[in-house]
Parts: sequence; C-alpha cells; structure tokens
Amino acid sequence: MGLTDFFAEHEDALAAAFFIGMFIRLLKNDTRLPTLAARLRPALALFGGILLFFVERFALQKSWKAAIVEGLLAAFLPMGGDGVLKSILGRDVPLPNFIRKNDEALPHAEGPRSGSGP
Repeated sequence: MGLTDFFAEHEDALAAAFFIGMFIRLLKNDTRLPTLAARLRPALALFGGILLFFVERFALQKSWKAAIVEGLLAAFLPMGGDGVLKSILGRDVPLPNFIRKNDEALPHAEGPRSGSGP
C-alpha cells in the first residue's frame, strides 16, 4: 500500500485535519478573533482528533484500528502541517479579512487609561 492509497483510504481524517488546522489558525494572536494561547493549541488539535475517533468508531461504526488511525492523523497533521507551511512560506498562512493590521488594537485590550477619572 502506497502513501497515496493510505491517504485515499483515510480521506475523512485529512478533511478533519484541514478544518482543525484552519480553526487553530483562526485562533492565533494575529487575527481579529479571540486568541488561544500557543501552549493550548496542540491540546485543541488532540481534542479534535479524539472527537473524530469517537464519531468514526461509534457513529459511523468503523473498526477500532481505522478510528484510532484517523483520530491520530486528524490530531497530528495540523501540528506538523503548521510547521511545514511556516518553513515554506516563511510566515503563518495568510487569512484575508481575518488578520489584524499592525496598528489595530486587540479586541480584548482597552485604550490608554488616564489618572484623572471618568
């Protein structure tokens, strides 16, 4: 079985990995959406893989082996793919309309406070 056959057999995991990766990308600190700490991003990817495992095993009645393989693929491909894309592009994947401009304030940040009161 070649690599293309393997990925053709586990296409659900590839689709899930793509969506997990894009969701995590949307939660990085350069976007307009709320941010997720960098240390929590791998845990979110792992949670997505575990969720896919349970869906495939119990809802779609796939075998334990197939469900475990696809859950692991869905969890670890976004983490590895992020590093590979960063090394190829030299930066994060661009997301038009979601990226904050350099001078744009963070959504949760408040403006400068003055000591004179309201």
